[in-house]
Amino acid sequence: MSLLQAIPHPSCVWCVLPINSQGDFITGDSEGVVRYFSKDAALTSLDTSIQITNQLLKRESGPSSEDLAKATKWEQSSQHRGKSEGQVMLFNKNNVLIAAQWSVASGTWIEVGQVSGKANQGQIN
Repeated sequence: MSLLQAIPHPSCVWCVLPINSQGDFITGDSEGVVRYFSKDAALTSLDTSIQITNQLLKRESGPSSEDLAKATKWEQSSQHRGKSEGQVMLFNKNNVLIAAQWSVASGTWIEVGQVSGKANQGQIN
């Protein structure tokens, strides 16, 4: 496999998702911005980008308010010891669902990142 093209990106790319067979794709970056790339100039207009982003957000919206309500408050994390090194648990931190990993060495939960997506398709950013 060889590099076909290098495309400059304004920030660190965390994920790339192909959109269609014409080579269009979107990127997600370290600043939390989604960018749409296409060879078709009509698809790269601001209005089209906003429509595509809104469609993607509807398809994969974040955790529900029910998921957030069920999660243990981050302030209470010290009251919940992990069972093994690396165990992951979800917490409600300032009304944002986060994932934390248990550290046996420190005896604490270490924040991994914000949870996005719904059950069975969630991701940790």
